Parts: sequence; structure tokens; C-alpha cells
Amino acid sequence: MKEAGYVYILTNPSFKEDWVKIGKSSRPVNIRSKELDNTAVPLPFEIYATLKTVKYSEAEKLIHHYIERFTNLRIRNNREFLMLRLMRLLQFSRRLHYCLMMRRLKRFLSK
Repeated sequence: MKEAGYVYILTNPSFKEDWVKIGKSSRPVNIRSKELDNTAVPLPFEIYATLKTVKYSEAEKLIHHYIERFTNLRIRNNREFLMLRLMRLLQFSRRLHYCLMMRRLKRFLSK
């Protein structure tokens, strides 16, 4: 069985208030956030939310895809930073999680 990983939402006090980083890691998020704390960032990242799942790569891609499909909030095209209010992002993540659970339930029931 595939090992679980994480989808995370990070904030940084040195960034604008509504800037967030959405990413993934096979390691615990506190380790990943420390890796991102380097000379290019004045203050360390803060962990806002995490999701532990074996499908962390798929979940992270789906989140980015959904956000990009309906908005233009990516700060730079080649970065995982978005300009998005945290509460709105958390509401979206909960809805997405619910939709994924319902899809899984439908597949299970159709077997």
C-alpha cells in the first residue's frame, strides 16, 4: 500500500495577508515548512492546515486545478503561491473533500 503524504496550506507573516502556499509533501508538514525557511524568506512559514492522504499528489493537483479553473489567483504561474483569503480557501477545501468522499461512496455502492 502507498504511504500517506500531506497536502498543506502555509502562510508567512512576511507576505501579504491573503497570500498562501498550497503544496504537497511525502514528509510531515513541519519538516517541509522548515525546508522552505531559507535566506530568500525573512520569516518562517506557519502551518495553517494539512490533509493527510495516500492520494496527496492527486489531491494537491485537484485543488490547484479547481482554483485555477474558476479564478486567476496564482501569484506566478510557476509557483504554488495564491492570493486567497484563508477562510475562503478552508471552505473550498472542505467542499472539495466532501465531493471526493461522495464520489468514493458512489463508486463503492456501484460495485
